[in-house]
Amino acid sequence: MQIPKEDVLDKFKGCMLGSALGDAIGELAFRYTSREKLLSAVDENDMLRYTDDTAMAIGIAGSLIENEGELNLHHLGETFRKNFQKEPWRGYGQGPPHIFDMVSKGEKESYVEAAKTLFGGEGSMGNGSAMRIAPVGIFFKDEERVVKEAERSAEVTHAHELSKDGAAVLASAINIASDHHCKASAAERLKPVETAERLSKIARTEVFAEALEEVKELLESETKREEAARRLGTDILIHRSVPYSIFSFLAAPHSFEEALMNAIMVRGDRDTIGAMTCALSGAYLGKSSIPEHLLQKLENHEYIESLAIQLFELSPYI
Repeated sequence: MQIPKEDVLDKFKGCMLGSALGDAIGELAFRYTSREKLLSAVDENDMLRYTDDTAMAIGIAGSLIENEGELNLHHLGETFRKNFQKEPWRGYGQGPPHIFDMVSKGEKESYVEAAKTLFGGEGSMGNGSAMRIAPVGIFFKDEERVVKEAERSAEVTHAHELSKDGAAVLASAINIASDHHCKASAAERLKPVETAERLSKIARTEVFAEALEEVKELLESETKREEAARRLGTDILIHRSVPYSIFSFLAAPHSFEEALMNAIMVRGDRDTIGAMTCALSGAYLGKSSIPEHLLQKLENHEYIESLAIQLFELSPYI
């Protein structure tokens, strides 16, 4: 199936904007216990502000564009550091600023080397490597390249094998979602159960392979989101948030709003799970399926969309 170029561009925009919107509304969701109260708050807010999740996704997109589609890890680390220095209030965890500090002081020569020093030399198992992966998942199309570049992008701040695998799994999921057309015939649309099974085979760690097999089982049994969240996990550890994000999307692939609600109306790391889920939903449904009134409230939405357009124009697969 060949997707028309205008629809592919719509997916690039949807992935980037969707991720940012899921982040911003997810951050707002920490304050509310019901869908109705949250949606009322969204309506009342003039601007939906994103967190470090989107700031770092913007960093990856910008670095890819400046390097003409290549992922230069030193440039990426420098981009992350400069963006952090401009906006340290975005909600960064302790790890990335510590890495930035080590490199800027000359204690470590590279960001990758610095990242390997965290947590007793094992590296971070946090979900920060996946929360920002939207540009990698939408830009590269070859499956092996997606996995490789996602793992490389993780190493700048998250050196643990699970963090690298989680970033690769989510980027692969975005790639798969973007390669299907929600308006196609039923036979050509994304198949949730088959997608979960495919991702379990892409995973390089046993932890992720088993978690994605469980996602498949939860989808097959039509498990409610609260139970799925309990079983898969929704905290800041990457193997306890990426699988639930994938479930949130695959349980409601044809509705951006329902996928978003799956992601953020359960306890846990709501902004990051919102960002990851909505990167998937946006990549599948496109910007045209995201409510316009939400997009207009999103902070820096025009700039984020411009990055998506530049990535689209630069992609060697278009």
